[in-house]
Amino acid sequence: MIIPVGNDIYVRAQFRGKDIGRALFARLAEIALQNDCLGVMFNVLDWNTPAIDFYRKLGAEFWNEWKTVCLRRSALQAIASDVR
Repeated sequence: MIIPVGNDIYVRAQFRGKDIGRALFARLAEIALQNDCLGVMFNVLDWNTPAIDFYRKLGAEFWNEWKTVCLRRSALQAIASDVR
C-alpha cells in the first residue's frame, strides 16, 4: 500500500482517496510537535498537481523562491578533494 522510494513516501494509486496520506501526515505532525519542531519541510515536483493539491488541503505553504539543491557523489568527491 505504501512504498518507500528513496527517502520518499508514496501511496500507490489504488489506495489514494482513502485518507492514508492524511493519516501519515497526521502522525508526522504529532511526532514533529512532540519534538518541538517548528515545521516540516519536503519537496514536491512542480508537475505533480494531485500532490500539490493534497498538500494545499493540508495547509502547506509553498515557497516558490526556494530551489532544491543536491550535490551528488561526483560533486562531493570533487569538493572533498580540496580538503588538505
